[in-house]
Amino acid sequence: MNDSINIGDYGQFSAAINRVDELNTQLEGYQSTISGYNNTLSNQDVFAGPLADSAIQAFTTVNTMISSSVANFGTIKSYVDSSLTNYQNADSSAVKYLDIKDGKIVESTSNNALPLTSTNNSDLVSSLNAELGKRKSDYNGFHDEAWCADFVSKMLKDNGYKYEWSALAGNENEGILKSLTDGGAELHYGELAVQRGVTTKADYTPQPGDVFTIDVDDNDSIDHTGFIIKDNGDGTVTTLEGNTYKNGQEYDGGIVEMHTDRKKSEIYAYATPSK
Repeated sequence: MNDSINIGDYGQFSAAINRVDELNTQLEGYQSTISGYNNTLSNQDVFAGPLADSAIQAFTTVNTMISSSVANFGTIKSYVDSSLTNYQNADSSAVKYLDIKDGKIVESTSNNALPLTSTNNSDLVSSLNAELGKRKSDYNGFHDEAWCADFVSKMLKDNGYKYEWSALAGNENEGILKSLTDGGAELHYGELAVQRGVTTKADYTPQPGDVFTIDVDDNDSIDHTGFIIKDNGDGTVTTLEGNTYKNGQEYDGGIVEMHTDRKKSEIYAYATPSK
C-alpha cells in the first residue's frame, strides 16, 4: 500500500512541449534560408541554366520535406498538449483515500476507506494526528473536565474555520452543532436522531472531517463530540476525540484518542464543516 499520492508533476510534459517548439523554430529557420536560396537562384541571370534549375528543384524538394516535418511536429505538439490536459484533468479528479496505519491517519491509494478529496477537509483530518495522546493540561483556555467540544472548537479554529467557539456537545439547537450550522456547515442526522423521532431517515455516509455528536451514556442527552475519520462500512465509524478513553485505559480528565468502533446507532448528527 502506498501511504501518499503525489500528483501535479507536469515537468516531462512541459519539457516535451518546449522541445517540440525548439525543433519547430529550427525547421522554420531552415525553411526560410532555403526559400532565400531559391529566390536568389531564380532572380539572378548569372545563375540561369540547367544547374540552377536542378538546385532550385532540390531546394524545393527539401523545403517540401521541411514543411511536412513542421506539420508533423505541430501534430506531435497537439498530442502532447492533449496528454497534458488529460493528465491535469485526472489530477483534479484524483481520488485519495483515508486509512489507519500504526495508529495514524494516512492518505492511501487503497480503496478500503472513504474517498478523501480536497473538499473533504483533508488538512483538518491530517492535522488531528499531532493531537493524539494529549490531555487537557496540554491545552490552554479549555473549560471544565468535559472538554471534548473545546477540542473540536480548537481544531476548527486552528485550521482556519470561522465558527464560534463552543464548549458544549449538544443537539442541533445548542453547542457545537449549532455553532457549526450557524456558520454554514451542513447538518446530517444520524441513527440516534431517527430513534428519537427527530427525523425519519439517516441515509448519510459520514465523511472524513465531519464533526459528530453522540449520547455515550445513553441517558437522553447529547453529551460527547469528536471528528469522523472514516466510515468502516459495518455500522461503525473510526473517530478521533478529545476527553475520551479507550481499551479500558483510565486517564485523569481524559485524553485525545482514536476509536475504531463507535456505533453509528449512537450518533445523533454529523456536521460537515466548510470554510
